[in-house]
Amino acid sequence: MTSVHGYYELYDYSAFTDPSIVYPQRPVLRQYPENTVMAIFERRSPKLTFLIKLAGLDWQLADLQNKVTFFAPPEHTLNEEWVKSCDKETARKFIKYQMTMGFLPADVLHTSMKYRLRTTLKGQEVMVESFNGRFYFNGVPVISYNNYAVNGVIHVLQQPLAVLNDAPNC
Repeated sequence: MTSVHGYYELYDYSAFTDPSIVYPQRPVLRQYPENTVMAIFERRSPKLTFLIKLAGLDWQLADLQNKVTFFAPPEHTLNEEWVKSCDKETARKFIKYQMTMGFLPADVLHTSMKYRLRTTLKGQEVMVESFNGRFYFNGVPVISYNNYAVNGVIHVLQQPLAVLNDAPNC
């Protein structure tokens, strides 16, 4: 097509280029609400965060509508080789052993019966015991309890709960 301004093509083929070339895809970075259980793990526990994301349960730990109690193992107890070789189903099973729905701070556990059972998302029963002001979950001592988040509470155990059951040893 010719005009007083010069020669122009009738069709502009640049509009039909591959959009991935024009707009390269960026990696999806999730932003978790501040001070949720997931945001706390993301700051402090890279191995546990990797397992949670691999399991696809990060949305549940970041949801402000959910109230969660998480029995977190210390970072040094998670074997790095096992974490790297873990598949989605194994990670999901492991993480579900470590968490239960509901807000259960130490005050609530203190007023519970001595051997009251709680159930994790995997269906495992967690025996809560208290001796001389110290808590035990299935015989595993609690290192630090009542680490509050806006959507739950985190109790740090000496080792993962799953070690006592049929989940893989980590």
